[in-house]
Amino acid sequence: MALDRIGFLLKHAYLAYEGLAAEKYEAIGATARECGVLAQIQEVVGGSQLELAAELGVDRTTMAQLLETLEQRGLVSRVPLSTDRRKNVVSLTTDGHELLARDRSVREEMDREFLSPIDPRDRAAFRTALHAIIDNRSGSLGTR
Repeated sequence: MALDRIGFLLKHAYLAYEGLAAEKYEAIGATARECGVLAQIQEVVGGSQLELAAELGVDRTTMAQLLETLEQRGLVSRVPLSTDRRKNVVSLTTDGHELLARDRSVREEMDREFLSPIDPRDRAAFRTALHAIIDNRSGSLGTR
C-alpha cells in the first residue's frame, strides 16, 4: 500500500508541520528559519558568522544573506572581531531577544497542536524515535 510507505508518511507529516509553522510564524512576523538562526546565536554567545554557518550546516554565502536580513530588521548586530577584522561576531539585539521569547511560545503552541493526535504518553517516545533516526544517519549526512 503506497500510502503506508515511510517516505510518504514522513513527507506529508513534514508538509503538515511546515504549513502550521508558516501560519504561526507569520503571526509574529518571522520565519522558523530566522528564529532558528537567532536561537543558535543566543546559544553560541560571541560566535562568529563562520562558526554559525558551520553549526547550522549552511554555506557562508547563505549565512551572510540570512544575517544581512536579520541585521536589517534590527534583530542582530555584526561587529568585526578586534583580533581578526575578517571575522564578524554576531549577537542578538533587544528586538532579537524579544522575538526569541515569542518564538518559544510559538514552538510550544505548534508542538501541542501538531502532536495533538498522538496520545500524550506516546509523544516522548515519538521524539526519542526521531532523535534515534537522526543520530543514526548523522554520520552519513555530515551533520552535527
